[in-house]
Amino acid sequence: MKITAPSGRYVLLFADGGYATRSWRDMVTSGIVYDRHAQRSSLEWIREQSLSPLCVRSVACHDTANRPETILLS
Repeated sequence: MKITAPSGRYVLLFADGGYATRSWRDMVTSGIVYDRHAQRSSLEWIREQSLSPLCVRSVACHDTANRPETILLS
């Protein structure tokens, strides 16, 4: 899910696209996968979006490092 402010800045929330930030940073696919090529393509898109200067925060929903926070897009 990409939540975008009128300014164009956004927060990217990805649930099963990758289990943690490490997934897109290191292009780590999961052990059990139906289509590894499709999963890699998804990780590439997540990586591209996450590295954009407009991306305020990229959140892997299953990442155990996540902590409650307030994200401002203004």
